[in-house]
Amino acid sequence: SGSSGSSGSGSGSGRGGSGKGAVVEGTESNFDSEVLQSDDLVLVEFFAPWCGHCKRLEPEYKSAAQTLAGRAKLVAVDATVHQGLAARFRVQGYPTLKYFPAGKKDPSGEEYDGGRTASEIVQWVEDKLVLTQPPPEVKELVSQAVLEDHCFNKQMCFIAVFANILDESASERHARIDTLKALAERFKRNPFGWVWTESGAQPSVEQATGMGGYGFPALVALNKKKQVYSSHTGAFTEDSIAQFVNTLLARRGSVVPLGSVPSARDVQPWDGKDHTPQVVEEIDLSELDDIDIKEDL
Repeated sequence: SGSSGSSGSGSGSGRGGSGKGAVVEGTESNFDSEVLQSDDLVLVEFFAPWCGHCKRLEPEYKSAAQTLAGRAKLVAVDATVHQGLAARFRVQGYPTLKYFPAGKKDPSGEEYDGGRTASEIVQWVEDKLVLTQPPPEVKELVSQAVLEDHCFNKQMCFIAVFANILDESASERHARIDTLKALAERFKRNPFGWVWTESGAQPSVEQATGMGGYGFPALVALNKKKQVYSSHTGAFTEDSIAQFVNTLLARRGSVVPLGSVPSARDVQPWDGKDHTPQVVEEIDLSELDDIDIKEDL
């Protein structure tokens, strides 16, 4: 109720606040709207004003809320006032922290199992945010703008060159793109770009990175800032490429200086279909009967 909320704020807890980055005071009346119906990732602390551990957590929790402003919401519930909420979430001791992921909420919440300092709370929440954020988009390299945005502006980008659509089926190509999407998801906490093209479409890229020596599909990792690249020589599978990526992340991969800074030309995006051969109109041979053929006698 509203009255219990006001008594909670006056009980020496001092947990509620206002403005961006403030800890939200959770009450029986606002809990569903502030937590369960929120699209944000929400962390809820159930506390008691007399609890020593809660008092030590309070400044850390407030600091974390400020750091995470705009990305996650931190709520504090005085369990001695809002006993219905404490019972609903089976709070046994203080402080108890519950986690509600971004998007659709499990009404019972999940246990928070991170540390109690501001930096540990922030790190824990940021790790959860990464898991719920979408992976970077896998883009077809159809222009210089795509090369700049999804490759040059990234810490590292992975460029796949597939066989020309004349030489592979649409289903094979879709499967390779799906492999890249799985890798983008797997490594989404890293600032990587993922692009692809087909053999012959972007000759500058192939030339600068020594592509084609192992046939197609081929894959290179490129770091524009350091002017280096590294070629993947294994199979074009998620596990094989993931091993290649992890080797680079551990700084164990062999890198080669870029022959030149690649550029991309404008090309028509792939329509997602198999190549359709040009149909040459057949001549009905009976039409030749009307042509006067002079024979050389």
